[in-house]
Amino acid sequence: MKNLLAIVALLISFTCFSQEFQLSKTDKKIIDSLNTLLSKPQSDSLKSIVHFKLSLIYGKNKNKNLSKKHLQKANKLINDNAYLKDISLYYNAINLELSEASVKELQAANDKLKKYNSNEVYSIRTKIYSNIGLFLQRQNKTLEAIKIFTTKAIPLAKKANNNQELAFLYKLIALVFYNNDDITQAADYLDLSIKTLEEKPINNAGYEKDLIETYLFYTEVLSVQKNSKKGEYFLSKAKSLLKKNMDPNLYLEYYFAEGALLHERKDYASEIKIYDKGIALARSTNDYYADIRFNLLKFDILRLQKNIQQRKIY
Repeated sequence: MKNLLAIVALLISFTCFSQEFQLSKTDKKIIDSLNTLLSKPQSDSLKSIVHFKLSLIYGKNKNKNLSKKHLQKANKLINDNAYLKDISLYYNAINLELSEASVKELQAANDKLKKYNSNEVYSIRTKIYSNIGLFLQRQNKTLEAIKIFTTKAIPLAKKANNNQELAFLYKLIALVFYNNDDITQAADYLDLSIKTLEEKPINNAGYEKDLIETYLFYTEVLSVQKNSKKGEYFLSKAKSLLKKNMDPNLYLEYYFAEGALLHERKDYASEIKIYDKGIALARSTNDYYADIRFNLLKFDILRLQKNIQQRKIY
């Protein structure tokens, strides 16, 4: 069953939904760290960068007021700093909805940033191309999107020496193939994403979250491929990490992945129980989108069970 596991979490970085998502544990840690920096005497330049980063995180989590507030503070602290003026083009554009207009602004930011040779700028330019590729994918220009990811974004992620960014790109490419029903290519890129993350463990707040999400996405793809044994292996790896990271958003994804494996085994009774757990968690965290998805999946299973019963009767 192809139920779009992990796609919501993957796309939150780029796009907006109608509901406001709660901050994940990872984002809370990053925000606390950045606010600690702001609480100490710092240069205007560093304060500007910190406010830009806070604006990005709040924007990702759909808190428009705080995102706008930090963006305005960051822009005011630029003064005559040429570097900050150039990176501000990215931060101001990335907070907009993905559209032809915002893509043009991202392209303009990329042109300005080409003259800088630093890991930070390479990473920013990687994100710019990731967003441009995602926009093309939404326009059903799949080949153009893949080309942007592979010829523009990936080389920059490698220059930035950022395995986490590189692994994310592989996962994003997997998502594009997955949405186009090329499950084999999706599995190959997810395998590459996992190997890239596991190759160089990173000591930051988002590393384990990325690893968990990729394990769970891979689990669903493996269930579609009817490879339950391998899927169970990666589900167990995700569960092991989840014991240390009690983020409810990740547990929602876990329930989707486990449900996909149970569906593949035709254990519909257990699958319904898992979706009930997901519904309860989604409601306790006000995640209306996940609530709807779990209920739709549960409805499909109940309808399937009814059809099976009718066939047995007749």
